[in-house]
Amino acid sequence: MIAAQTRPVVVIRPSDEDLLRQIKRADQAAFEQLYDRYGSDLLNYLVYLTGDPAVAEELLQETWLAAGRQLSGRGAGKDLAAAHCP
Repeated sequence: MIAAQTRPVVVIRPSDEDLLRQIKRADQAAFEQLYDRYGSDLLNYLVYLTGDPAVAEELLQETWLAAGRQLSGRGAGKDLAAAHCP
């Protein structure tokens, strides 16, 4: 019996720059990928700074909303980030 040969799967992750370009075109999936990359590290840093996980969560949410508004060039009424805040 001959074993089937498998090829390794290569996953190409878009660069941060690519994600930012996509976010500027209101790509929700790109925004979610950026959050998935940096959200937990940012939360951990905010917990370290504040010493309070609840305050850190609030700061993370506010920071992420502001970033989404800024990156997408949209006003407060049209949040790209609102759908993907913790």
